[in-house]
Amino acid sequence: MKKNLTHTLTELNYKQKWTEGLSHEIEFWHDWIHTQGQGFGEDFRNRLDPQKPLQEHIWPLLDHLPSGRLRVLDVGAGPLTALGKIYRSQPLDIVAVDPLADYYDQILREAQLEAPVRTTWCHGELLEDRFEPSTFDLVFSQNALDHSYDPYRIIKSMIRLTKVDHFVLLEHRQNEAERAQYQGLHQWNFAVEQGDFVIWNPTSKLNVSKELLPYVDIQIRFIAEVNWLNIQMKKLKDLPFESDSISSPKRGFWTKLRN
Repeated sequence: MKKNLTHTLTELNYKQKWTEGLSHEIEFWHDWIHTQGQGFGEDFRNRLDPQKPLQEHIWPLLDHLPSGRLRVLDVGAGPLTALGKIYRSQPLDIVAVDPLADYYDQILREAQLEAPVRTTWCHGELLEDRFEPSTFDLVFSQNALDHSYDPYRIIKSMIRLTKVDHFVLLEHRQNEAERAQYQGLHQWNFAVEQGDFVIWNPTSKLNVSKELLPYVDIQIRFIAEVNWLNIQMKKLKDLPFESDSISSPKRGFWTKLRN
């Protein structure tokens, strides 16, 4: 009972910190929209272009699939998904979710802009409450999961929603929370250590590569000049459902915080 209470308090602590940082995230995207990209005009225009092809580095994750319209989930998509909308001359069926979707709707209305793919409300931690397992051809997140209150839980959910022999793709800056000095939503670091994907902060550390064996095959590419992690997870078999995914004594992320 005491351990479960500790896990609950830990979750509440991280969620409180996350909640306190939301205003900074909303302000960032407000400024980004109203300045048309804060100096990154090409990125801004690409996100608004319904005919923009899917980024070429993502093609190999889909090339093995039969022709037809593919279903893609973007987790923590912001107001405008970064994904290109066209693949093999066909539109992708992109579902974009973010816990701040209602605020983004308002920001886009103020700017008189219409998103090619409207972001809808969902916390990453609640993905399995909204979507059925094994229903997406690709699940994607860019620069978002390290801003969440339970990133490992989200990653497991992303894997469950992905079809077997399909991919989860994570693209994040390495050790972003360290760089941001743990301000705002920056509470977790994503990093590669000795070839493994790890999530850490000053009080906890988890080797995700080891935790997820044998359910996924993880390939990591680190682009040092831009401090960028490209983490590809091929789903090999279904990941068991854990009713107590936060506080599970065997696999839960928060067990690293007990002592």
